[in-house]
Amino acid sequence: MKKRKICLSKPLIHDFIFVFLLRHQMMLNSVGYFVNLAFFQPRSSIFIKEPKGQRGIHCRFGMPGVIAEAHWDGSRNMIAQFYGRRRYILVDPEDSCDMYLLHRTHPSGRHSQVDWSKPETWDNDFPKFPKMLAHEVIQRPGDFLYLPTYYLHYIISIDRNYQCNSRSGRDDRQTDTVNRCTPGFEHLASSAGGGLRKYRGGGQKPPFPPQLRNH
Repeated sequence: MKKRKICLSKPLIHDFIFVFLLRHQMMLNSVGYFVNLAFFQPRSSIFIKEPKGQRGIHCRFGMPGVIAEAHWDGSRNMIAQFYGRRRYILVDPEDSCDMYLLHRTHPSGRHSQVDWSKPETWDNDFPKFPKMLAHEVIQRPGDFLYLPTYYLHYIISIDRNYQCNSRSGRDDRQTDTVNRCTPGFEHLASSAGGGLRKYRGGGQKPPFPPQLRNH
């Protein structure tokens, strides 16, 4: 997986927090972000695929060992890492059925049922999961990661970190594929001949499936 390396200064995390708090009111509509993160401005570029579908900028902080359970996003996502490291395990939408997605009406829709920290449950409860192929990426300061629509991702904070991301439109080419693997859509798949409606859904490193594609 190709990553674009950008030269960035390395502000201390407390400096970033100070700026974040100082400009809180401006950042409610992303104006403050656009001043310092000009590459996320809503104009066509390597960072923004569809300017009209740009949905502002969001920044997140993470502490060591914090995880985000495996899920997919319904839009294109460009993620910039500014401090610390995050580990991403990425799964192609074509392998969505191996991720055992939750029912479309579940409060945590778009997420996988699999508990990645309990491999003893995989063989009996999720037999396809251990054989699933995935990509592994360690995102470091200055790295940008492009996350296509519907690409499933599991995130682990390796150390204290922060990143900002911006979304720009969606690509619906994998909609039917993901819907077929989402409980609650099976009857639509058989009756609609494949024309499924769009679903927009609802401290120690954990183990990973054995077959990882390293990039």
